[in-house]
Amino acid sequence: MTALLSEFGKKLADKWLSAILLPGLLLIAALWCAHNLGNAHAVDQKLLVSRLRWTSNFLRSDPAELAAGIVLVLLTAFLSGIVAEAIAGLVNRIWTSRHPQFLIRHRKRRAIRASQHRNLRMLTRDLPERLTSAGDRFRLVGERVEAQYGLDVILIWPRLWLLVSADTRGELQLAFERYQDATRLVGWSFLFLLTGAWWWPAAAIGGIGIGMGHQRGLKTSVILSDLIEATVDLNHKALAESLSIALPSHGRFTPDEGSQINNILNKHSALGGR
Repeated sequence: MTALLSEFGKKLADKWLSAILLPGLLLIAALWCAHNLGNAHAVDQKLLVSRLRWTSNFLRSDPAELAAGIVLVLLTAFLSGIVAEAIAGLVNRIWTSRHPQFLIRHRKRRAIRASQHRNLRMLTRDLPERLTSAGDRFRLVGERVEAQYGLDVILIWPRLWLLVSADTRGELQLAFERYQDATRLVGWSFLFLLTGAWWWPAAAIGGIGIGMGHQRGLKTSVILSDLIEATVDLNHKALAESLSIALPSHGRFTPDEGSQINNILNKHSALGGR
């Protein structure tokens, strides 16, 4: 237990350093530049050196001021991290959103034109239904699993998680963390973009970061969605066995077994709708 808690503490410290403290300190540096330089002198090197020297001398002159400054910086970084995490959650909801419909219709028209240009036949289910391709990949995982096995991915996923090996869980967690890191990058970049109203280089940093985060989100969503679907493909029979669902004599899993599993797990229906 001591070793486990020690390892957990290391991971928590690493997460704090990479996800909150470092980007928080960079944001504070941008805010400091916005306050001391502004847009009028955004890249004035002489003024920057002068302001840095003044700040350094001020903090060194009084240890109490230095301690208060360190505490204030850490608190600001922590609060900025909370805001960035909230924005990251909003980014994920936007990427997987069904709205606004006019943008989704635009994506559909582009997909149809692209398929016609390549002389490809596009299935109706492959047409965009979410705001981004990342959202559509996650949607299609659920639709394909339901069509093939009759299983509700959201319903069975917590049970599958308990059945799979530690290695499989590790791969899934790594893929999910990389996807989350992409949303966090967008969250932090948005804060830099706001700071750009007072110091324009921050806006440039924020714009680049949002673009990079979006591209990373699209790439990591491919890996994560593929891993989720593969986990269902390789472990759905183990789920049926754990719930005492008998498979047909040919051993193939059909939507009938999937419907039985959904019925067992959806305990609300077993209570007669109460």
